[in-house]
Amino acid sequence: MSDSEEKPIFNKKRIASVSILALLVLSLYGSYLILKPYIHSFILAGIFVSIFYPLHTFYLKKLDRFKKKKTFAALLSTASIAGFVLVPLMVFVSILAYRAYDRFTAAKEWVEEGHLEKKLNEFKFIIPDKSEESEDESSTDSTITSPINTPSIQSTDDSTVAGVAESPIVLKSKTAQRLKAFQKKYMPTLTAAKAQDWLLSKSQMLVKKVSEGILPVVGGTINIIMNFVLMLVIMFFFFQDGKSIVKYLLSFNQMSKAYEKLLIDRLKSVAKSALLGTGMTSLAQGVLAMVAFAIVGVPWFFWGVMTAFASLIPVIGCAIIWIPCAIYLHVIGKTGMAIFLALWSIIVVGCADNFIRPYFMKEDSGMSSMIAFFSILGGMQLFGLLGVIYGPLICGVCAVLLYIFKLELATKEEETAS
Repeated sequence: MSDSEEKPIFNKKRIASVSILALLVLSLYGSYLILKPYIHSFILAGIFVSIFYPLHTFYLKKLDRFKKKKTFAALLSTASIAGFVLVPLMVFVSILAYRAYDRFTAAKEWVEEGHLEKKLNEFKFIIPDKSEESEDESSTDSTITSPINTPSIQSTDDSTVAGVAESPIVLKSKTAQRLKAFQKKYMPTLTAAKAQDWLLSKSQMLVKKVSEGILPVVGGTINIIMNFVLMLVIMFFFFQDGKSIVKYLLSFNQMSKAYEKLLIDRLKSVAKSALLGTGMTSLAQGVLAMVAFAIVGVPWFFWGVMTAFASLIPVIGCAIIWIPCAIYLHVIGKTGMAIFLALWSIIVVGCADNFIRPYFMKEDSGMSSMIAFFSILGGMQLFGLLGVIYGPLICGVCAVLLYIFKLELATKEEETAS
């Protein structure tokens, strides 16, 4: 064949195909930029629709005689989810957020106005200086009190109480003895002045960090509400036209029907496991923790909610809350309550994870316990709280795609061998 008869590299058909492909890529990228602020709403709406689709099917059967049954069923399904699941959850989170905002604002003002420094001055005598170590140990057996409306005590020691007034301070001898013994054994060089300066600086730093990190999040409540309303709108359209959308998207896929079904089933399974299993387990553990906190005399509602959120972290989640509380109870002399809180948290709250989570996670997620653990941790680090869902979802899809790839390799090897 001569050179003149060879097909040209660039012909009209190839140029048209490349142009269409380039325009398609640009339009897809532009669509991504437009929808990027709402991508979380789309993903969460899709997960809720997949979980509650049996409810939508029930409404479709009941409304079979109506012409616009798909629209009515989608409206009822969305309203049901909003009324029984999402609205109560949003109200609860909003109330908790505003309470946290008030608490942290009050704490910030309290520290900035010097009240923390004043309290540290009052309790300065708990940690003795070197000059006090030679005193008779029997003096710690008596109850330590500061006088009411007494003038400042003149002393050159760091541990003297300067200007203690207005209210009596009564410290049980047992607690004082424990604190002094702990300080003498583990921190012998610590003085009252050093402890006061360290506590004051760290407390101010903590309040500053909380103000910078949490308060802006609470201030974005309006944005959260807008995304919530948007998610409901997306859910309505997913209920109404979800099957058509999925069918259209799968038409571009070249996988076999068996692989498509395997991938979709795994997506549903992991989404249900992540949302229902984790959510219901956290709720149950939070309620059980509230019972224990109410019994031991700790602010039960706040710390119960904190336990529910902390339980999202696998294995060590609840311990982040109850261990410091148990230590606090032991330090103030309530050793029995501390032991009760520890046993309740380990046996009752901990075992709830072993019974409740498997009940809601009946379907196999296709991941080992180690991968599931790190998928949640890594997901939370990358996506925040939504990483509890996104992490297992991404790793679950990766696992099933690897499985499909393995099957394809095995099929090609069989074809080559034959």
